[in-house]
Amino acid sequence: MPHPTILEGYEKTIPGAAERILVMAESSMKHKHQYDSALLKASEDQIKRGQVLGFLIGLATISASVYFATIGYPVLAGIVAGSTLIGLVSVFVIGRITESKE
Repeated sequence: MPHPTILEGYEKTIPGAAERILVMAESSMKHKHQYDSALLKASEDQIKRGQVLGFLIGLATISASVYFATIGYPVLAGIVAGSTLIGLVSVFVIGRITESKE
């Protein structure tokens, strides 16, 4: 927004210019608010999607580990469960550390 004296100068030079400048500023602010709102919603959707996918990965890993254990491969079951558990925990820990730095 220009200073009121500058705005007055625009109005003297071109009648109605001050109103047009104010409308333009309001329009710009409205657009910025809509953009910020859309960005926030997209971020929330991404977080929800990540949580659902993480849950599905965990569920699939538990199922695979139980299956491997029941068919006689307990070491493989432990490796699959342990590596996935370490991966999921590290993703959450790294996410929290990154979040706290921001």
